Amino acid sequence: MPLLRTLVGIALLLGAASAALAETKKEWFQSLRQPITQAGCCSEADCARTPARFEHGSWWIPPEGRIVDGTWTPGLGPWVEVPAQVILQDKLPQDGVSAYACWVGGRIFCFVAPQAGG
Repeated sequence: MPLLRTLVGIALLLGAASAALAETKKEWFQSLRQPITQAGCCSEADCARTPARFEHGSWWIPPEGRIVDGTWTPGLGPWVEVPAQVILQDKLPQDGVSAYACWVGGRIFCFVAPQAGG
C-alpha cells in the first residue's frame, strides 16, 4: 500500500505541474505584442513552435501549415522570409530555445527567434 500511495502522489504532482506549465505557456502567448501596433499577436491557437533558419541576414520559416498540440506542422512549399517588423526583439522563447511564430491567413504577425542551441 505505501507504494500505491507513493505512485498516486507522484501522479498528482505531475498533473499539477503539467497544469501550471500549460497556464504559464498560455500567459506567455498572451503577452506577445505586435511590434508596430502593440496589439496582441493573436491567440495560443495561432502561435506555435516552428523550425527556423537564419540565412542572408533574415529569418526563414516553413510556409503556414497547421498547429497540432502546440507544434507547427508546416505546409508544403518554399520557406517564407519573416518580415523584420514582426520580429519580437525583446522576447525570449517560451521554452527557452525554440523559434515561435504566430500566423493567421498566410500572414505572420509575430516571430520570436530561437536562442543559441535552438
